[in-house]
Amino acid sequence: MAIIIKKGGSTSLDVLGENLRNLSLVLSWTERKSSDEEFDLDLSVIMAGAGTNEYPEGKSFEDRDVIYYNGFNRSICNSIHHHGDEKKGGEERIDINLETIPDRYIKLVAVATIYEAEERKQNFGQVLNGCIRLINRDNNKEIQFDLSEDSNTATKNTLVFSEIYKYQDQWKYKSVGRGINGGLKEFVTCFGLKSR
Repeated sequence: MAIIIKKGGSTSLDVLGENLRNLSLVLSWTERKSSDEEFDLDLSVIMAGAGTNEYPEGKSFEDRDVIYYNGFNRSICNSIHHHGDEKKGGEERIDINLETIPDRYIKLVAVATIYEAEERKQNFGQVLNGCIRLINRDNNKEIQFDLSEDSNTATKNTLVFSEIYKYQDQWKYKSVGRGINGGLKEFVTCFGLKSR
């Protein structure tokens, strides 16, 4: 049975068990039938650092810290792997091994975007049953955050779903649910990277 974490809520990943080697971040959805246009959600993970002399805390170190289907689908450390694009409703999956994430990273940000949202005039108000789950494949324990349609997300085309972050050497999970516009190419600038 899934542990439901509401928007703004957080929990220790101890609830998923001791081993955090075989985790999957899964985005699922169905689309509202409002037009004949294809409706495609994409899941990405952005790795953010602990901070160094050159990089402020919470920023990415390089372009390959963004794991997404149409670019770098695997992190340099091989701890994160994107399984590819899923169109027209369904699931997208990113596998994560938290035990091999290098110490210089303290946060993984899960971002959902809508492909060609501005051109097609699409937003998250057109998404039904939007949900993200963090699953431990070793024991099938999972954390779930359901997207609720509110003023912060209904008119947006990019959604910060959740964060996995390290606090006092312990991994934790937070449901964010913050909507923005501009897509992944603009959102990465918040992490010190160039717009792509």
